[in-house]
Amino acid sequence: MLSHAEVNGSIDIVVDERYPTSVRHLYELMFDSDWFISFLEQNQGVHDLNVGDWEPVGQDSGLLRRELRYVKPVSGPGPREVYCEDTEENLHRDDNDFILTRTITKTPNVTYGGAFHVETTTRVAWAADRKDGCALNVTSEVIWTSWCPIKGLIEGRVLNGQRSYQRDLDAALRDYLGSPKRSLHTLPLIANKPPSAEQLSLYSPINPKAVTKSVKLDLEQPSILFTSMTSQIDKAERELGTPGAVPFVDVSPQMMTKRRVTHFMAVFLFSALITLLIVRLTVN
Repeated sequence: MLSHAEVNGSIDIVVDERYPTSVRHLYELMFDSDWFISFLEQNQGVHDLNVGDWEPVGQDSGLLRRELRYVKPVSGPGPREVYCEDTEENLHRDDNDFILTRTITKTPNVTYGGAFHVETTTRVAWAADRKDGCALNVTSEVIWTSWCPIKGLIEGRVLNGQRSYQRDLDAALRDYLGSPKRSLHTLPLIANKPPSAEQLSLYSPINPKAVTKSVKLDLEQPSILFTSMTSQIDKAERELGTPGAVPFVDVSPQMMTKRRVTHFMAVFLFSALITLLIVRLTVN
């Protein structure tokens, strides 16, 4: 089951799947196996992949960290590839309970790439009945480090990219494990309601409180009225790449049209206000 919410202005993905294997086996498949390298290169088209060694986090913690660098293809017009930098770190590891891993992905060479990064948290845990195998739960947030006029666009593309990636990964895992394939439930870009309490409990260590909000264009900064929003959006569509394992896809035409109309109305109202102010000053 796949659902999503928006948390503190950034998109939060919830992935909930079950696989007939152990916690350790599923974790190692996704983070420490030739199978996953093959999945990235052959299924996702990743190349120039440089995988660093796992290194200890602190002393006697049993937790590990590593870095990855790679180039992967992106859809849409403009550049066909984007350079990505990943940092993977265990937050909790207990093969008899659950393993929690955080991936921080940066795409420094894309438009506004220095204004955000993507944090993806992967939780592999035993199912309530171990006969059912283990559960895979994933959350992904866009973390903003500075202001950006196209936050809604970027967050929407991350969400759509996660759907595509998780669908491919689920199919590959089930094919490898010999598990029956099941369809992923996808919701529209704007959820009608937040995830259920049961869904939230699956990833409560990361986001115990999720509130669904509409993804919208950020028009709070006055300076946006003095720039060409259309050109910024077009440039971002051409250049914006893929954070880590989050292949971006195009935003729907309806969504783009709504943003352009919003921008036009904002500029029109601002221009009318300035004109009115000039007239009153001239009269006085």
